[in-house]
Amino acid sequence: MLPFVTFLGKTIPTYSLWVLLGLLAGTFIIVISAPKFDVKKDDAVYASIYAVLGLIAGGKIFYLLLNPKAVIMYAQNHGLTAILQGGFIFYGGLFGAIAGAAIYCRQFRIETKNIIALLLFAAPAVHAIGRIGCLFAGCCYGTECTLPIAVSLHGKSLFPVQLLEAALNLFLFAVLILLVMKVRRKEWVIPVYLGGYPIIRFFCEFLRGDPERGVMGIFSTSQAISLILLAAALLTAVRFLRKPPAAAASENRGNNTLPASKSNRICRKS
Repeated sequence: MLPFVTFLGKTIPTYSLWVLLGLLAGTFIIVISAPKFDVKKDDAVYASIYAVLGLIAGGKIFYLLLNPKAVIMYAQNHGLTAILQGGFIFYGGLFGAIAGAAIYCRQFRIETKNIIALLLFAAPAVHAIGRIGCLFAGCCYGTECTLPIAVSLHGKSLFPVQLLEAALNLFLFAVLILLVMKVRRKEWVIPVYLGGYPIIRFFCEFLRGDPERGVMGIFSTSQAISLILLAAALLTAVRFLRKPPAAAASENRGNNTLPASKSNRICRKS
């Protein structure tokens, strides 16, 4: 693996390039898909910016909380600012992104449910690209493996669990595309994603070999969170099933009467 590439005379970690590629792909998907979720494109872009900020903050905060000893040792050896350069927890980033988008919606009085559904729709594609970056960075690696598909990392032959999770995320993205094409109520993206990804993550954790994941009883930290999210997804699905389509449509019409976003209000004043 090549952890670094040279670009414009500067050495850049390839992981950073994959993250940037993922964010660009996610923004593209969100913008072109916004009309299907009854979301204005400018709101989709601004909510995405809030979500990215929340993703960075949430991912880093979760990492610091779940790995305090490792963080302290790393800071002692490399300096306090070094801990800001790496170490993120996906679930922390997911919760942070949702919180960031919710803050935007609350600030500008935008319907939250449609924005969250739109962001979660793009999440598997972004995550798949990010996991490929993890392979280049040598993080989130798998258990030792003697199969022909094994990759050489840290002087060992390891199962490429990063690529497996990337492939499964792309499969989940394909499922969400079919869902959006077939179902009128786009809000169903929320329970399908929040139920689908935890299943993927729960089983991929059995193939993970990095000790930074943390342990909660018989499960890893991510497996425990996956079970909680899966239960939340089931409860959300039950709630949606109990709401008649007519009621949901009426609710959406009512939401369309909310005040315009900040950008639109500025345009109307000018």
